[in-house]
Amino acid sequence: MELNNEDDGRATPRTVLGRRLRRLREAADLSQRALADKVGYPHTYLSRVERGGEQLPSQAPAEDLDTHFAT
Repeated sequence: MELNNEDDGRATPRTVLGRRLRRLREAADLSQRALADKVGYPHTYLSRVERGGEQLPSQAPAEDLDTHFAT
């Protein structure tokens, strides 16, 4: 997931990634559960990623999300 142009100077890479994922998901009009079904990861995992500090995705989920959103 790309992290550029998202940082307000106070955000950590984790929170920037979480915000970006949420915006992409909402722009696609998907719930966390719907996105989870499409990319094959638990909705609870995606929720932790979106909340920022709780979960940073490993390489595979990040690449799968990039592929899904064409980022």
